[in-house]
Amino acid sequence: MNGKDEKISTINHLENARQHLASHSQLGRIRRFKSAGASAMNVASELAAAIEQLAESHKQLAESHKQSEKKYQIYLERFEKIEGQAQVLDDATARLEIVTAGDEQLIDDLGAALEELQLDLLRLTRLQELINEQLKPQS
Repeated sequence: MNGKDEKISTINHLENARQHLASHSQLGRIRRFKSAGASAMNVASELAAAIEQLAESHKQLAESHKQSEKKYQIYLERFEKIEGQAQVLDDATARLEIVTAGDEQLIDDLGAALEELQLDLLRLTRLQELINEQLKPQS
């Protein structure tokens, strides 16, 4: 039974006890012909029944509270575990961002170096063409 059902059950027990006492109290008033001793015994037995129902309700509430406390502890442990996992994930993400940033810088540096080499190659090619033109016998 979950906590809500247990509360409803407890409320039902209390309502049954109240109705039981109320009906027997009213019956006692209507049936005045009963002896005073018999009425007192009826009242005592009805009070005992009501007290027993109250004790049962209290026992159920205590058990419900105990189960709720266990569930709370389980949820708390799960939350702490998830919180720890989230922290590990955050740390890994931060390290990955640092590594990735270094890779991006390396890629940018290599791109710049490649552009410089292409420009140097173009200059050398032009220089070679100029030298070849100068070395050609002039006809």
